[in-house]
Amino acid sequence: WYDVRTNVKTFSIMPGHSIGVVRNGSLANMFNGCSYLMSIDFTGFDTTYATSMSGFFKGCSRLGTVSLSNIVTANVKAMDSMFDGCNVLRSLDLSLFNVANVKTMYRMFNNCQLLESLTYPRNYSSSSVTTMEQMYGNCYALRYIDMSGFNTSSVESMAKMFVNCRSLSNINMTNVSVRKVTTLESMFEACLTLRSVNISHFEAPALTNMDKMFYRCQALTEVVMPTALNSTSLRTLNETFASCSILTNIDLRGVVVSKAVEMKSTFADDLMLREVDLSTWTLNPDETV
Repeated sequence: WYDVRTNVKTFSIMPGHSIGVVRNGSLANMFNGCSYLMSIDFTGFDTTYATSMSGFFKGCSRLGTVSLSNIVTANVKAMDSMFDGCNVLRSLDLSLFNVANVKTMYRMFNNCQLLESLTYPRNYSSSSVTTMEQMYGNCYALRYIDMSGFNTSSVESMAKMFVNCRSLSNINMTNVSVRKVTTLESMFEACLTLRSVNISHFEAPALTNMDKMFYRCQALTEVVMPTALNSTSLRTLNETFASCSILTNIDLRGVVVSKAVEMKSTFADDLMLREVDLSTWTLNPDETV
């Protein structure tokens, strides 16, 4: 299969037949590198016992649509890079996905450059997920993401989560928890059309890194920060708001920086920034600013 992967254009099970995955079996990289695959029919394909879908569709650069209604994910623990590099995929309906056992969504939709629409279940039981790093990286066409149904109580990394989502203008993070998150580095970097972000409910006692969190958010006019981020472990804020060229004011009184050691170029090239409230800050004497 792997040796002829670039020759595969369609996938289906013969009518009247079925195939399945053995208990604790893996579907990791099943279609990885099938760059000419354009049509998939999962009728007759039983994925009940699959524990990994890492790289499942990775590099399927001509796959424009795929129906996932027959895919059972109840036992899946890994979805890292599942759709990574599906360059022409425009929409995905994940409304039937059960992700209760999934631990990693690293780069899950990375480089889905034309992806415009994602449909999630109302309650996305993602309580076991520990990393969402670069989950939506380089999704250039994605305009809106609703994460209000996500359970992120176990997530430790959201680094580069939306990096280079150039068209993202609206995001709902109402119920997103960052209590175990250690890094938000480059989370919204280069979200060029994002105008407003509300993270007022964030509480992050484990957070150590906010480097480039909003770097190059060139349309950003408002960031609603928490009144008590509880960032008692925070170490670095390098270029956190750098190149937010039309941001005029920001209130950072809720950010604790007493253990921070680096804050280089935090507000560099913020040409219209007029007011920054740091009135509650107590700086680390060893800090580099």
